[in-house]
Amino acid sequence: LEFDGITWTLYPAPNGAIIRAVAVDQQNRVFTAGYRELGFWERNELGRLEYHSLKQEVEQNFTTNEEFWNVITQQDHVYFQSFSKVYIYNYQKFEVVRPEGFINSISDGGNCIFVNIMDKGIYQLSGTNLLSYLVDPVFNSREIRFVLSLSGKKLIGTSNGGLLLYDGKSLVPWPVDQTAYFKKNLINRGCISPDGRIIIGTILDGVSIFDQHGQLLQRFNKENGLQNNTVLGVIADKSQNTWVALDKGIGFISS
Repeated sequence: LEFDGITWTLYPAPNGAIIRAVAVDQQNRVFTAGYRELGFWERNELGRLEYHSLKQEVEQNFTTNEEFWNVITQQDHVYFQSFSKVYIYNYQKFEVVRPEGFINSISDGGNCIFVNIMDKGIYQLSGTNLLSYLVDPVFNSREIRFVLSLSGKKLIGTSNGGLLLYDGKSLVPWPVDQTAYFKKNLINRGCISPDGRIIIGTILDGVSIFDQHGQLLQRFNKENGLQNNTVLGVIADKSQNTWVALDKGIGFISS
C-alpha cells in the first residue's frame, strides 16, 4: 500500500504472494519479501511502482516453506531474514548466511546488522561471518524481537521477557516498573522516533511510548483509538508522527 497524504494505492504482489516485510533504500527502491518471494519495486515513467523479482537468483537456497519476516536496507546492502538464513544482497549478487539456530529477527545496528538467535542471544554480522555480540543464558526461551541503540547502549525487546538495557557489561530490565506489563502483553516491535521517543508495540495491548529515561508518556490501544491491539509493525516519520501496522488496519498517531 502506498499513501500520498490523500489517496491509498494498492500494488498487488506477484501471483498473490504474501508480503511480510518492506524496506526502502536510499534510491527510493522499495524492497519486499514474504512467502518464497523477494524483490524490489521501482517507479516507471508514469510514476507507478513496478515489481522486479530477485527470486530466480537465490531460489536454489530456499527450503520448501521458506518465508521472509524482515528486510533491512543499509548503505549498499539489503538483508532479507528467514527463520533459518540471512540473504545479503549487494545489488549485484546474493550471499547466504546460515547460522546454527532459529533466527527470531534481525536488527539494524547502525554500522552493523544484529542477528538474534533463539535460546542463544545476539550475534553481529561482519561480511558473511557471524560474531558473538551478547550470548547469555537470560535469552533461553526468550524471543528477541529487536535491538535498538539508545544513548550509547542497546535496548533489547524480548517477546516474553520485557525490555532489557545493555551497557556493554550487564543486562538490566528497562524500565523496571514496566517489566510485568510487557511480560503479560508480549513485545513484538519497537523503534526510536527522530526526537528520541521509544515506541514499543505489543501483541495484546497496542503501543506504549516512553522518553529516554523510561518514563511512560502515552499508551494507545483499542480502548482509546486503535482498531486492534496486535501491533505487527511500528515506525515514526520525519514529522514525529507514529504509524502502526495492526492485525486489523493501519493506525496513525499524530505528534
